[in-house]
Amino acid sequence: MDQKNIHDVDVFIGGLFNGEEEIVKQTTGIMEEVDGQLRIEYFERFEGDLEETRSTIVVEENTVHVQKIGSVSSILHFEKDMTHNTTYQTPEGDIPMTIETDSLEVVRQDTGCDIKVVYKILFDNMEPLTNILSLKVRYKDHFIIT
Repeated sequence: MDQKNIHDVDVFIGGLFNGEEEIVKQTTGIMEEVDGQLRIEYFERFEGDLEETRSTIVVEENTVHVQKIGSVSSILHFEKDMTHNTTYQTPEGDIPMTIETDSLEVVRQDTGCDIKVVYKILFDNMEPLTNILSLKVRYKDHFIIT
């Protein structure tokens, strides 16, 4: 039988895009743990968007999967020293891209977890853009469901 724990969490989102722009947001969401796998879900709004974007992050042993569904949607797979092809889905059409993961760190702790991914995005005929995704996920309360 799967053991499942669900927590209300605060999510702190930070990072750099192409080594320049610092992104800092705070939102709330849920984090559930099932047999060692973490699933974090939260909503965020990006500048200029009329609708919220649902973000789902799944953390497995050596991978982090990020799915964003909103006016711009994407599925990003991060695996240390691995390359994955994916697509940004925008209202103007799909944009193919390649993700190269340089480093991936997940630290679980009694208060939640920290995730840091350093990666490059490659679009056709462009120089790679170096990015950092940093998430700090903190429990609001004790277990909701056990």
